[in-house]
Amino acid sequence: MKIRISIIILLCSFLYSCVSTKQYEEAKALADDASLQLESEKENNRLLTEENNELQANLENTNRKYESLLQDTVELSNQIIKLKEKISDLEQNNKDLFEQLKKTKLGSQSESKSLLNMISKTQTALKKREDMLQDLEAELAQKRKKINAMMDDLNARDKKLRDLEAELARNSKKLNSLKTKISNALTNFKGKGLSVYTKDGKVYVSMENKLLFKSGSFTINPQGAKAITDLSKVLAVNKEFSIMIEGHTDNVPYKSASLIKDNWDLSVKRATSVVRIILKNKKIEAKRLIVAGRSKYLPIASNKTPEGRGKNRRTEIILTPNIENIMKLIK
Repeated sequence: MKIRISIIILLCSFLYSCVSTKQYEEAKALADDASLQLESEKENNRLLTEENNELQANLENTNRKYESLLQDTVELSNQIIKLKEKISDLEQNNKDLFEQLKKTKLGSQSESKSLLNMISKTQTALKKREDMLQDLEAELAQKRKKINAMMDDLNARDKKLRDLEAELARNSKKLNSLKTKISNALTNFKGKGLSVYTKDGKVYVSMENKLLFKSGSFTINPQGAKAITDLSKVLAVNKEFSIMIEGHTDNVPYKSASLIKDNWDLSVKRATSVVRIILKNKKIEAKRLIVAGRSKYLPIASNKTPEGRGKNRRTEIILTPNIENIMKLIK
């Protein structure tokens, strides 16, 4: 009988260990996938900022080039005007010389020859000026063509920048509107470990664990469940936002003979518990949600005091707007 009981105990221990390891591996995989997704979102946000700055710099550089080319064109136009005036003077001078030659036909041969030489020199200078004028007019036409092309490019860049700024402004308006709606929906939980704020183009709903869980537990208490349920009603009607749930702990090692292995495991399980309640709202699609466990590695306060550790033990619901339109504008 004792042998049979011992076998049963060993078998239960083996099964318990397998379940625990499997759940831990699944939770760790979820955390890894979510961390990769978060880093990807951060990289997209960084690239978006860089592209916007680069677009602004390119626009300013194009403006400078356009102004310089425009100034060159004005100077070239002035040169052409002066050259035309010089040609007009040469033509008048040539005409005067011919008139003078007519009057001296009856005069000496040497005087007539001198006038003919002057007329030849004038005609040569006139031909040279006309060739120069032709070259300058061709150059002016080329510069005007370049100006028109640059103006088109400038207008296109300016429109792209204005569209991008308008889209960013719309996103900012959406963020502020969502923040206000969430704050109004959760007004009963203010001062109870809940805060709503915007950062890096996202809305953060941060809930300290005292609002959601008992110490060491990943079962949400009734008050926390009510807060998440109220929040899910707002999320259901703001479908353009993706939802990431991040679990966080303090730096105190988790020690308990339970299914929880460590702070990594605890942070993921708490985030998953929040997801379960959000998904009770059937208007929220599961594909909008991402689960992440950050363990002790993203504190917002010092872990040296009880108050700081209390702030670090939190679950954050991070709402990210759809930036597909912005990415299309940048491309």
